[in-house]
Amino acid sequence: MTRHTRTISPLPYDTATRAVSIDYASTHLLHGVRMFFKAVKNRVAANALSEMSDRQLADIGLTRSDVVASFASELRHDPTVELAMRARANTRQVRT
Repeated sequence: MTRHTRTISPLPYDTATRAVSIDYASTHLLHGVRMFFKAVKNRVAANALSEMSDRQLADIGLTRSDVVASFASELRHDPTVELAMRARANTRQVRT
């Protein structure tokens, strides 16, 4: 039995140079940049909800506190995902 054990890296790397492949790194970097810009775009679009009246928000299953809470997260998080979950949860509560 040897003292050195081989570790399996979760990242694909070149065994000769022991470096992470450029394709893998660039793909994940590009994905992260795309997701960030998508979140910012959706944040700008969802900002229109803050201008709606409480009655209009209730029509789509949201409250003013739902809108405020969804924008309290970091800039890189998409508030529309949380708004959709809150709207579904509020609708379920009304139905039961």
